[in-house]
Amino acid sequence: MKAAFGFLSSLPISGSPRRSTLGFFPVVGAVLGALIAGVGILVGKVGAEPVAALAMLLADLALTGLLHFDGLADCGDGLLPPLPPERRRQVMKSPEIGAFGVAVVVAVMLARYVGFLELAVAGALWLIVPAWALSRLGMAATLRWGRYLTEGGIGSYFDTAGMPGWLALGTAIVVFAAAWAIGGGRGEAVVAGVVLGFGGTVMLAYRRIGGVTGDVIGAAGVVGETLGLLLGGLRW
Repeated sequence: MKAAFGFLSSLPISGSPRRSTLGFFPVVGAVLGALIAGVGILVGKVGAEPVAALAMLLADLALTGLLHFDGLADCGDGLLPPLPPERRRQVMKSPEIGAFGVAVVVAVMLARYVGFLELAVAGALWLIVPAWALSRLGMAATLRWGRYLTEGGIGSYFDTAGMPGWLALGTAIVVFAAAWAIGGGRGEAVVAGVVLGFGGTVMLAYRRIGGVTGDVIGAAGVVGETLGLLLGGLRW
Protein backbone atom coordinates (compact mmCIF):
# COMPACT_ATOMS: atom_id res chain seq x y z
CA MET A 1 0.00 0.00 0.00
CA LYS A 2 2.82 2.40 0.86
CA ALA A 3 4.43 1.78 -2.52
CA ALA A 4 1.13 2.44 -4.28
CA PHE A 5 0.71 5.75 -2.44
CA GLY A 6 4.30 6.72 -3.12
CA PHE A 7 3.91 6.12 -6.83
CA LEU A 8 0.43 7.49 -7.50
CA SER A 9 0.39 10.50 -5.19
CA SER A 10 2.53 13.30 -3.85
CA LEU A 11 1.66 12.37 -0.26
CA PRO A 12 4.72 11.83 1.99
CA ILE A 13 4.39 8.04 1.87
CA SER A 14 6.79 5.65 0.17
CA GLY A 15 7.58 1.95 0.07
CA SER A 16 9.11 -0.77 -2.05
CA PRO A 17 6.81 -2.34 -4.69
CA ARG A 18 5.91 -5.94 -4.01
CA ARG A 19 3.55 -8.57 -5.33
CA SER A 20 0.42 -7.01 -3.85
CA THR A 21 1.14 -3.39 -4.78
CA LEU A 22 -1.17 -3.23 -7.81
CA GLY A 23 -4.08 -4.38 -5.71
CA PHE A 24 -3.84 -1.21 -3.62
CA PHE A 25 -4.11 1.18 -6.59
CA PRO A 26 -7.90 1.53 -6.08
CA VAL A 27 -7.34 2.26 -2.38
CA VAL A 28 -5.08 5.16 -3.35
CA GLY A 29 -7.72 6.37 -5.77
CA ALA A 30 -10.42 6.25 -3.10
CA VAL A 31 -8.27 8.19 -0.63
CA LEU A 32 -7.37 10.83 -3.22
CA GLY A 33 -11.01 11.11 -4.24
CA ALA A 34 -12.07 11.55 -0.62
CA LEU A 35 -9.48 14.27 -0.06
CA ILE A 36 -10.59 16.12 -3.20
CA ALA A 37 -14.26 15.83 -2.28
CA GLY A 38 -13.45 16.99 1.25
CA VAL A 39 -11.71 20.07 -0.11
CA GLY A 40 -14.75 20.86 -2.24
CA ILE A 41 -17.16 20.45 0.67
CA LEU A 42 -15.07 22.60 3.03
CA VAL A 43 -14.51 25.38 0.50
CA GLY A 44 -18.17 25.22 -0.49
CA LYS A 45 -19.16 26.09 3.08
CA VAL A 46 -17.38 29.45 2.89
CA GLY A 47 -17.56 30.24 -0.84
CA ALA A 48 -19.57 29.73 -4.00
CA GLU A 49 -19.57 26.49 -5.99
CA PRO A 50 -17.22 27.87 -8.71
CA VAL A 51 -14.60 28.54 -6.04
CA ALA A 52 -15.06 25.03 -4.66
CA ALA A 53 -14.68 23.56 -8.15
CA LEU A 54 -11.43 25.46 -8.67
CA ALA A 55 -10.16 24.32 -5.28
CA MET A 56 -10.86 20.70 -6.19
CA LEU A 57 -9.12 21.05 -9.54
CA LEU A 58 -6.02 22.45 -7.86
CA ALA A 59 -6.15 19.86 -5.06
CA ASP A 60 -6.24 17.05 -7.63
CA LEU A 61 -3.20 18.45 -9.42
CA ALA A 62 -1.33 18.87 -6.15
CA LEU A 63 -2.18 15.41 -4.80
CA THR A 64 -1.07 13.62 -7.98
CA GLY A 65 1.90 15.86 -8.72
CA LEU A 66 0.65 16.26 -12.31
CA LEU A 67 1.77 12.67 -12.92
CA HIS A 68 -1.10 11.67 -15.18
CA PHE A 69 -1.38 15.00 -16.99
CA ASP A 70 2.14 14.54 -18.30
CA GLY A 71 0.97 11.30 -19.89
CA LEU A 72 -2.15 13.03 -21.20
CA ALA A 73 -0.06 15.65 -22.99
CA ASP A 74 2.26 13.02 -24.47
CA CYS A 75 -0.69 10.97 -25.69
CA GLY A 76 -2.27 14.04 -27.25
CA ASP A 77 0.88 14.63 -29.29
CA GLY A 78 1.43 10.97 -30.12
CA LEU A 79 -2.00 9.43 -30.65
CA LEU A 80 -4.01 12.20 -32.29
CA PRO A 81 -1.92 13.57 -35.21
CA PRO A 82 -1.71 11.54 -38.45
CA LEU A 83 1.61 9.77 -37.89
CA PRO A 84 3.02 6.28 -38.52
CA PRO A 85 3.02 4.00 -35.44
CA GLU A 86 6.75 4.13 -34.75
CA ARG A 87 6.78 7.90 -35.07
CA ARG A 88 3.91 8.10 -32.60
CA ARG A 89 5.93 6.29 -29.96
CA GLN A 90 8.94 8.50 -30.58
CA VAL A 91 6.82 11.61 -30.13
CA MET A 92 5.36 10.25 -26.90
CA LYS A 93 8.84 9.66 -25.49
CA SER A 94 9.95 13.23 -26.29
CA PRO A 95 10.01 15.66 -23.32
CA GLU A 96 8.64 18.42 -25.55
CA ILE A 97 4.91 19.20 -25.67
CA GLY A 98 3.32 20.14 -28.98
CA ALA A 99 0.11 21.84 -30.01
CA PHE A 100 -2.00 18.67 -29.76
CA GLY A 101 -0.78 17.98 -26.24
CA VAL A 102 -1.44 21.54 -25.08
CA ALA A 103 -4.92 21.56 -26.62
CA VAL A 104 -5.86 18.25 -25.01
CA VAL A 105 -4.64 19.28 -21.56
CA VAL A 106 -6.47 22.63 -21.70
CA ALA A 107 -9.69 20.99 -22.92
CA VAL A 108 -9.55 18.31 -20.22
CA MET A 109 -8.80 20.88 -17.50
CA LEU A 110 -11.85 22.91 -18.52
CA ALA A 111 -14.01 19.79 -18.67
CA ARG A 112 -12.86 18.69 -15.21
CA TYR A 113 -13.65 22.12 -13.79
CA VAL A 114 -17.16 21.94 -15.25
CA GLY A 115 -17.60 18.41 -13.89
CA PHE A 116 -16.47 19.39 -10.39
CA LEU A 117 -18.77 22.42 -10.53
CA GLU A 118 -21.82 20.42 -11.59
CA LEU A 119 -21.27 17.81 -8.87
CA ALA A 120 -20.86 20.59 -6.32
CA VAL A 121 -24.12 22.20 -7.41
CA ALA A 122 -25.86 18.81 -7.25
CA GLY A 123 -24.44 18.06 -3.79
CA ALA A 124 -22.90 14.83 -5.10
CA LEU A 125 -19.20 15.41 -4.50
CA TRP A 126 -18.71 12.05 -2.74
CA LEU A 127 -19.13 10.39 -6.15
CA ILE A 128 -15.54 11.48 -6.77
CA VAL A 129 -14.43 8.69 -4.42
CA PRO A 130 -15.66 5.70 -6.46
CA ALA A 131 -14.72 7.48 -9.70
CA TRP A 132 -11.10 7.92 -8.65
CA ALA A 133 -10.97 4.38 -7.24
CA LEU A 134 -12.32 2.91 -10.47
CA SER A 135 -9.81 4.92 -12.48
CA ARG A 136 -6.91 3.44 -10.50
CA LEU A 137 -8.44 -0.03 -10.76
CA GLY A 138 -8.34 0.44 -14.52
CA MET A 139 -4.68 1.42 -14.32
CA ALA A 140 -3.83 -1.67 -12.29
CA ALA A 141 -5.85 -3.99 -14.52
CA THR A 142 -4.25 -2.57 -17.67
CA LEU A 143 -0.79 -3.04 -16.20
CA ARG A 144 -1.67 -6.58 -15.17
CA TRP A 145 -3.39 -7.80 -18.33
CA GLY A 146 -2.69 -5.24 -21.06
CA ARG A 147 -0.02 -5.34 -23.78
CA TYR A 148 2.67 -3.15 -22.27
CA LEU A 149 5.03 -1.85 -24.95
CA THR A 150 7.82 0.04 -23.24
CA GLU A 151 10.71 -1.72 -21.56
CA GLY A 152 11.31 -0.04 -18.22
CA GLY A 153 9.00 2.81 -17.29
CA ILE A 154 6.02 2.23 -15.07
CA GLY A 155 5.93 -1.48 -15.79
CA SER A 156 9.37 -2.00 -14.28
CA TYR A 157 8.26 -0.74 -10.86
CA PHE A 158 5.72 -3.45 -10.18
CA ASP A 159 5.27 -7.18 -10.35
CA THR A 160 2.52 -7.03 -12.95
CA ALA A 161 1.54 -10.61 -12.17
CA GLY A 162 0.69 -9.48 -8.65
CA MET A 163 -3.01 -8.62 -8.91
CA PRO A 164 -5.16 -11.75 -9.04
CA GLY A 165 -8.43 -11.66 -10.89
CA TRP A 166 -10.53 -12.17 -7.76
CA LEU A 167 -9.07 -9.00 -6.22
CA ALA A 168 -9.83 -6.94 -9.31
CA LEU A 169 -13.37 -8.34 -9.47
CA GLY A 170 -13.98 -7.76 -5.78
CA THR A 171 -12.73 -4.20 -5.96
CA ALA A 172 -14.90 -3.51 -9.00
CA ILE A 173 -17.98 -4.80 -7.16
CA VAL A 174 -17.24 -2.58 -4.15
CA VAL A 175 -16.72 0.48 -6.37
CA PHE A 176 -19.93 -0.13 -8.32
CA ALA A 177 -21.89 -0.68 -5.10
CA ALA A 178 -20.48 2.48 -3.54
CA ALA A 179 -21.35 4.56 -6.61
CA TRP A 180 -24.90 3.20 -6.64
CA ALA A 181 -25.37 3.78 -2.91
CA ILE A 182 -23.97 7.31 -2.92
CA GLY A 183 -25.53 8.78 -6.02
CA GLY A 184 -28.37 6.71 -7.42
CA GLY A 185 -28.64 7.54 -11.11
CA ARG A 186 -25.67 9.86 -10.92
CA GLY A 187 -23.58 7.01 -9.51
CA GLU A 188 -24.25 4.75 -12.46
CA ALA A 189 -23.51 7.65 -14.82
CA VAL A 190 -20.16 8.32 -13.15
CA VAL A 191 -19.17 4.66 -13.37
CA ALA A 192 -20.23 4.47 -17.02
CA GLY A 193 -18.23 7.60 -17.82
CA VAL A 194 -15.06 6.29 -16.19
CA VAL A 195 -15.35 2.93 -17.95
CA LEU A 196 -16.06 4.48 -21.36
CA GLY A 197 -13.37 7.14 -21.07
CA PHE A 198 -10.71 4.77 -19.79
CA GLY A 199 -11.59 1.98 -22.20
CA GLY A 200 -11.85 4.33 -25.17
CA THR A 201 -8.40 5.77 -24.53
CA VAL A 202 -6.84 2.31 -24.21
CA MET A 203 -8.59 1.14 -27.38
CA LEU A 204 -7.27 4.18 -29.26
CA ALA A 205 -3.75 3.35 -28.10
CA TYR A 206 -4.10 -0.26 -29.23
CA ARG A 207 -5.30 0.95 -32.61
CA ARG A 208 -2.60 3.60 -33.04
CA ILE A 209 0.51 2.03 -31.43
CA GLY A 210 -0.47 -1.61 -30.79
CA GLY A 211 -0.57 -1.51 -26.98
CA VAL A 212 -0.17 0.70 -23.94
CA THR A 213 2.60 2.64 -22.22
CA GLY A 214 2.78 4.41 -18.90
CA ASP A 215 1.64 7.60 -20.63
CA VAL A 216 -1.40 5.83 -22.06
CA ILE A 217 -2.38 4.38 -18.70
CA GLY A 218 -2.14 7.77 -17.00
CA ALA A 219 -4.02 9.51 -19.80
CA ALA A 220 -6.76 6.86 -19.74
CA GLY A 221 -7.26 7.47 -16.03
CA VAL A 222 -7.61 11.22 -16.52
CA VAL A 223 -9.99 10.86 -19.47
CA GLY A 224 -12.10 8.32 -17.59
CA GLU A 225 -12.36 10.50 -14.50
CA THR A 226 -13.25 13.54 -16.59
CA LEU A 227 -16.01 11.80 -18.53
CA GLY A 228 -17.31 10.36 -15.27
CA LEU A 229 -17.50 13.84 -13.74
CA LEU A 230 -19.33 15.23 -16.77
CA LEU A 231 -21.90 12.43 -16.97
CA GLY A 232 -22.43 12.48 -13.22
CA GLY A 233 -23.04 16.22 -13.35
CA LEU A 234 -25.92 15.97 -15.82
CA ARG A 235 -29.44 16.83 -14.59
CA TRP A 236 -30.62 13.34 -13.67
